[in-house]
Order: sequence, then structure tokens, then C-alpha cells
Amino acid sequence: MIAFAYLLRWRIEKVYDTTKNKLGQTKAWANGPVAQAMQSHFVALTHNLLVLFLEQLETYQLPPR
Repeated sequence: MIAFAYLLRWRIEKVYDTTKNKLGQTKAWANGPVAQAMQSHFVALTHNLLVLFLEQLETYQLPPR
């Protein structure tokens, strides 16, 4: 159970690390709770779309010439 809790914690930290380093989100857009929630949703959406896009690029086959 403890190892599972650490795994979940590591996954959460990895998402924040990805957000900070790859997407360049180091500051909040605003101070209010609604703005912070919106920012976190947009960052999560952007991350998920990038993951899907990279997956599509890996499976894309160029047509023969």
C-alpha cells in the first residue's frame, strides 16, 4: 500500500514537473481560485493534446513516392 501511494505521488509530481519544464508554466495567471482552476485545466488539456499529437506522429505513415 505504501509503495502504491508513492507511485501515485510520483505520477502527480511528474505531471507538475512536465507542466513547469516542458510547457513553461512557472507563474499563475491570476490570484483568484477560479483563474487558478482555469489555468490548471488549460495546462492539463494542453498536455493531453500534446501527448495525443505525439502518439499520432509516431504512428503516421508517409505515403510512398
